[in-house]
Amino acid sequence: MNKETDNNLYPTLSSAINNFGFDRAPFIEGFKREHFTLQQKAVSTIVLPMIAVMAESYETNYYDDRNGMAAEMCKFIKDALAEKYGYDVVSHSLSFV
Repeated sequence: MNKETDNNLYPTLSSAINNFGFDRAPFIEGFKREHFTLQQKAVSTIVLPMIAVMAESYETNYYDDRNGMAAEMCKFIKDALAEKYGYDVVSHSLSFV
């Protein structure tokens, strides 16, 4: 994959999610059927960094009513991962950002 393709992935996904008719069920079903290694890669390269960014938003009060619950949930997840597994989402996720 090249940098141009990488740069277009998020706007494409964001546009699909922002569509009021977005049906996440097929997307989730596709993820569930994906190879286990690719599931792990998706979580470590997409999900965990998003949790880190949103937790930071909560900790720095950089959120509003539209994303406040998501920010608070990500802070909770970040803290739970640290407490249960000793896993620092921020240092593992943002080292490549």
